[in-house]
Amino acid sequence: HSSLDQYQRIMLGEDYMALLWKAGRTTETLAPNFYLKLKNSSMMEDVHPFTAFQNRRGIQVESVPEEWTTGMVIRVYKNERKFPLASKENQSHTGRMASDDSAVIEARGPYSGEMSELIVHSQNGVPSKYSCSVLKSPCWCLKSISRATQGNSPVVLVGTGSGVNYLLDAMQYPFKGGNQLIMIWCTGDNFLFNWVR
Repeated sequence: HSSLDQYQRIMLGEDYMALLWKAGRTTETLAPNFYLKLKNSSMMEDVHPFTAFQNRRGIQVESVPEEWTTGMVIRVYKNERKFPLASKENQSHTGRMASDDSAVIEARGPYSGEMSELIVHSQNGVPSKYSCSVLKSPCWCLKSISRATQGNSPVVLVGTGSGVNYLLDAMQYPFKGGNQLIMIWCTGDNFLFNWVR
């Protein structure tokens, strides 16, 4: 893992923030996962998983002067914890990330998830080597699509709020298949909506 002492944080109103940084490495997986933790957190604080998007097309972001490879939109929770892990940790992890201008964040990743690989294989019309272990999950539904119709069926991705990370990466992903890709995203947050569009 590495420390993110140089990253750009963009506050998107009170409820969301975007983190952009230059990762040590990128991956070919769709919407990689990163595990983040504030460096000054107690030993009791575990890492927190976040889905990210990669800057696959060299997109420039206003107010971000440096080149960036990885980003994520994060929902900021401000509620106090009922059972703080330490005296400085009575606020949520994302709340501390948003309020501390000098926070150093430890990042582990990128990692791929089985859903990401299933989407790529479905879009490319390739039988997947991945399978899901939990029945009746979204992964199981994708796995159960018959291979005869999968090559012509659209791939539909749905997200809300910070689920936009997955969609932002899919918009830039170099799929090889010709299936129609349909994305549906909604949010009630005007700041987030305006930043994404």
